Amino acid sequence: ALRRLDLNKCSSLSALPESMAGLDALTKLNLSGCSKLTFPTPHTHGDGAERIKRLLANTTSFLDEGLRAADADDDAKADFLEIVHCAPFADRLEEAVRKDPALADLTNDKGQRAIDLACLECRSAMQKALFFLGRYDVDKGPPEHRSATSLVVRAVDHEAADDYGKLFDEFDKDGSGTLDSNELGALATKLGTNVEILKLEDGQSYTRKAFVAKCQRLFGKERKVVLKIFQVEEQWRNEKRGRDDQQLDARYVVQTIPAPTDDEFAKALGETNLFGEGVGSRAIVMDAANRNLFQIYQSERPDLNKVRMLMQQVMECVQHLHGKGLVHGDIKMLNVVRLSLDNRLRLIDLDAAAKFSRHGGDYVCSKFSSAILPPECFAKLDAGQVTKFEAYFEGVGAELREKVAPKVDKRGASYVVKTFSLTDDGAPKIDGLPYELVEASVAVDYWSLGALLFQLVAGEPLVPSNRDDDCVNAKSMAILASWNDDAAKRNLAVIKDAAAWDLASKLLVRDPEQRAKFSIADALARHPFFHPESGDAEIKKQLDAMQTTLDSVKADTSSILRLSEEHRDELRKTRSTIIRAIYEATEVSTPTAFVVLKEKLPTGEARVELTLNDDGTGFVVEGEAVDEAKDRYEESKTWLNLCARFGRGVAKCSPSAIAEAVAGACEELVVGEEMWLYLIDELTGKPVVPEGESIYPIRITKPAEVVSKLLPAMQVGLHAASLVNGVAGVVRLFGYPCPKVPEAWREGAQNSVEVLKQESSVEAFGAVHEKVQDGGEETETVRGAALRELEAFYAKYDPDREYAGLRRIGDPSDGTAVWTLLTDPEEVKAAIEKRAAQRRAEARRHDERFQELMDNAEAGAPAAATTPAMPIAAAGGGPSAARALASPRR
Repeated sequence: ALRRLDLNKCSSLSALPESMAGLDALTKLNLSGCSKLTFPTPHTHGDGAERIKRLLANTTSFLDEGLRAADADDDAKADFLEIVHCAPFADRLEEAVRKDPALADLTNDKGQRAIDLACLECRSAMQKALFFLGRYDVDKGPPEHRSATSLVVRAVDHEAADDYGKLFDEFDKDGSGTLDSNELGALATKLGTNVEILKLEDGQSYTRKAFVAKCQRLFGKERKVVLKIFQVEEQWRNEKRGRDDQQLDARYVVQTIPAPTDDEFAKALGETNLFGEGVGSRAIVMDAANRNLFQIYQSERPDLNKVRMLMQQVMECVQHLHGKGLVHGDIKMLNVVRLSLDNRLRLIDLDAAAKFSRHGGDYVCSKFSSAILPPECFAKLDAGQVTKFEAYFEGVGAELREKVAPKVDKRGASYVVKTFSLTDDGAPKIDGLPYELVEASVAVDYWSLGALLFQLVAGEPLVPSNRDDDCVNAKSMAILASWNDDAAKRNLAVIKDAAAWDLASKLLVRDPEQRAKFSIADALARHPFFHPESGDAEIKKQLDAMQTTLDSVKADTSSILRLSEEHRDELRKTRSTIIRAIYEATEVSTPTAFVVLKEKLPTGEARVELTLNDDGTGFVVEGEAVDEAKDRYEESKTWLNLCARFGRGVAKCSPSAIAEAVAGACEELVVGEEMWLYLIDELTGKPVVPEGESIYPIRITKPAEVVSKLLPAMQVGLHAASLVNGVAGVVRLFGYPCPKVPEAWREGAQNSVEVLKQESSVEAFGAVHEKVQDGGEETETVRGAALRELEAFYAKYDPDREYAGLRRIGDPSDGTAVWTLLTDPEEVKAAIEKRAAQRRAEARRHDERFQELMDNAEAGAPAAATTPAMPIAAAGGGPSAARALASPRR
């Protein structure tokens, strides 16, 4: 048996054979002076025979026998970090990492990963194993978009540079080694870009090296792409047909780019679980945009001039499609993207596209986003038609079936989109449908352009919609299905710019034949919206006429806009005070003023009135339900004490103090099997107590779980009440009038109220509460958490968004919108004036309190002891809460 092996100064050996690991008798091994021996790596050459044999054995175990990272001991893991330095192992490493991706993440004692420590060849091999189809490094985060029909993910294409050279060779037809301007057009199309990006000066040409370098500058050596994976094969075919048949211009439509074959995609998608189950087997690859229009709107907040530019570019894209005989069929913010190549907008998602002609064409709505569709695309079904509709879609997947399912309103009416399925060859399946299909027409896209313009200038969708731009309920569908001139006046009156209003009015027309007469070319050339500074007398005359018409419409349809500027300022002031500190959004689309009570309020007028003693020691109850009123009074004092403790805990940056307060709230107040959430009328300050059949007040059957999540919003409600009316206004949240709060009692509670007035304290509470819930001790600003919890609550308990009959009136774009039952303009004015007076009085009390504290400090006197005892409900409210809690109950 071989016991000793001396390879001293062996100059021809580059790697020891792995079979040496089986030489059990070998105890001595001399590798000194082996200058070309790269495996084992040089720094291990003096480690001795046992160490070297172990390394060789583990090399075989990892690369040939399938040893997994999870099963390897510490010595084996250390050996793997040696293996990755040896280039000849690259191919075997690729296969090993493909089988167990965790191998690439093994680390040394410094935390450095194997893939980062590897030599170039081994790193490339491991990357290839980790990438989808060996080239796409798919983002680890959530998908760019997911719907019932497709999945879109971002990725980096690591073989893009190879494609640039291959394309050059493919289009160098004469084999000259150069490409001139005449050869660039077809190449640019295959590359997925417009030829203007690649154009040369007259007489110049590209060499292969220059062309590859140009592409790497434009798109990157590693190209950022998106993979769109189709769950419905017919829609993949539809998108392919729309692109391949019409030769669309890359200046207006994001093109597909060089990628693996359809069969290679289908095979890879069938073998991987990288994207989850059931995502489909067909895909296309496109350049990744830096932002879609929704992200541009949310992040960049375009002003009206920027909106003009954005709408012009979108209309030019749509005009190009129409010129090719195609209707897009799904124009919305998510389907308009901006490429960094030239920072211009382009259209994506042609799976809803359809051909049109004067002699008849395809049908629209095989794929749809219902909130941006025109009236002719909806059907109202009776019971028999619903049965027929459900039978037609019985065999589709659960997600798609949910998307197309009828939406039923409170009266039992069922609304659907006039959608349909496709055969394998792309023909519509008409038999079994309870309605006639809608033929493709430019009128469909014109309506969607109007909805897009409305969202950009009004700051909200035309009708309530979800993240996929589908109607949230039957009410939203009914608005679109029954759209008429009155609906247009009522809904479009929120647009402030006269030219924008006029353009939207011309696009959002019920009659599709009349709508189809709209001309994008004429609008871009002559409509005042696109030429606001034009000196043309005719355009100025048009603009003046538009303004006159808009003023007339607003006078008829929006009574809240007739408020004086003083009243509007009061609404803005109250709103902005809260919204900056509490919520990330600048517009809240749900009511945010509420109370949570242990017992239900009586219906009808209040049956009891509280009168507090002048010395603050108690109260007198007049009317019925005396015991109930006393219980509510004691409940309110507990809430104030707890919420003041929240504020003081935040002031100390103490998550533990807040955690104790949260636990205290749940132990002392969130008890029993049920609690009741009431919405507040934001102009009257009264809880909404429906007298007829209603889901309000919402019965909370697991209060300990639910109310704890809403605690930040409750804190916000106290903050809002304290800013507007201090101690007095919040008493009314229980639904009982309290005409006067005595000064002695107010003094006892005022210090707690002053804690609640600190905007930073309330903002930080939401953040710290979130960290406490997660078990963390860090304080960080996480705005919007309270609002998200509240919106999730509504989605569960009020999916149809009834909101107890409250409606939003006013102008949401500048912060004057409120939720109320009031409709009479005089009542609105009176409520606002009363709140303004209360807010000013509270500001004076705050100043007086501050001065008193300063005087006491100068005199050396201690500040008065405080005993927080303000009647306060579990009050919730956001931007609107200050408004909601201010007006006394009459």
